[in-house]
Amino acid sequence: MRRLGLKGVRRGKPVKTTVSNPEAAGPEDRVNRPFPAERPNALWVSDFT
Repeated sequence: MRRLGLKGVRRGKPVKTTVSNPEAAGPEDRVNRPFPAERPNALWVSDFT
């Protein structure tokens, strides 16, 4: 097919997800607490929003 220049049909529109703006301000830190780790792999954080 490549040699003959044939291509398969692509149907539908491509899915477009969030387009981020790197210049926009991110969310503020509402916790405002430092979370220092004493050693590597000692601090694990989770979020379930």
